[in-house]
Amino acid sequence: MRAATLQVSFANNELRATESSPGNKQAEYVGDVTGKLARFNANVEGSKLTLELRPSGKGRRVVVNEGCSIIYDVKGKRAQ
Repeated sequence: MRAATLQVSFANNELRATESSPGNKQAEYVGDVTGKLARFNANVEGSKLTLELRPSGKGRRVVVNEGCSIIYDVKGKRAQ
């Protein structure tokens, strides 16, 4: 299991998120909300990253590299 921290902000009508996890480069996402789904996109070192989250905190993270895709199940919780 991998743990990451996602800091989400909304300013100037723009949804942004910063993902950080030990040993990995920080990813900067730009997002939007459609219905009850928040979708964030980023490009990091030639990979396209997509993070989708629902109000329940469940979602998925997709990493697309040349020739392959990796799909992760995501379970989030709000930091205290």
